[in-house]
Amino acid sequence: MCKDQRQLIKKRQIKAARRKLAIVTVALTVVIGACAACGVGTREDAKTKKAVQTQKYYTSIEIKEGDSLWSIAKSYMGDDYNSIYEYINELKAINALDSDRINEAEYLTVAYYL
Repeated sequence: MCKDQRQLIKKRQIKAARRKLAIVTVALTVVIGACAACGVGTREDAKTKKAVQTQKYYTSIEIKEGDSLWSIAKSYMGDDYNSIYEYINELKAINALDSDRINEAEYLTVAYYL
């Protein structure tokens, strides 16, 4: 085998390796994006300093007398949100609310993580 043939084979091997790397990169990007879209995430457990995988769930609750978006957010938001305002905005979006006003005996869909 001559030197030119060895160089050609090496170039083909490098090209094939780059193609495989590109495919793996795209696949990982799709998987990470899908996890983010489904609400799957990770957070660090404060006690053990280990990453904990979380899953987002939804439930419907009946609004009781004296409930507010603020009090409901304090009960359900957990550590997966940056602020209570972020969670309240999500509650409003999920429930198509134009204001912070909620009424007793109505139902509200809330998000929580496990």
